[in-house]
Amino acid sequence: SLRQIVEIARDAGAEMILVVPASNLRDCTPFKSEHRDGLTSDQLREFRANLRAAEEAFQAGQAAEALSRIDRAARIDPRYAAAQYLRGRVLIETGDTKAARQALVRAREEDVCPLRAFEAIQELVRDVAAEYRIPEIDFAALIDGESADGIPGADWFLDHVHPTIEGNARVAREVANGLTGRKVVSPQPSWTSDGFD
Repeated sequence: SLRQIVEIARDAGAEMILVVPASNLRDCTPFKSEHRDGLTSDQLREFRANLRAAEEAFQAGQAAEALSRIDRAARIDPRYAAAQYLRGRVLIETGDTKAARQALVRAREEDVCPLRAFEAIQELVRDVAAEYRIPEIDFAALIDGESADGIPGADWFLDHVHPTIEGNARVAREVANGLTGRKVVSPQPSWTSDGFD
């Protein structure tokens, strides 16, 4: 579909910039979690008990206990998105932000209701931009780089994918710079920092 959009735009003589979508990892729970196939009733019961214990420990500020219990749950079912999300949140509290990011990305990837762009969609936008030699704004990488611990959250997003005013302004600046660089538009005197704001 993206290739088709690009070709239609090109046929019409339109200039394009593709934006790689970003999403809220830190502060957006998965919308729908499902268990992996093949869990026995005993495994399911053990998973639920560990998940519940992890949630209670996390709320009580006992990060080490929460991590131990969520890891037990994740060994039983690593595909349950909500467990991966909780694991990421606990890991942030323990200071292991690299592992936290991995768990939060996994939570997004395992979300059965994919309202946030998966890594595969982000890669597809990058690939189409390269294939058609279209400039891209890698909003996902940009926001990752400007987020605490490389994990975007409510600092950039109002919800799962919709940027805050600051997030939208950040994209707008990048688009304006990209269009200016391609000489599609010419900078105006009002395009100062204050003018942008």
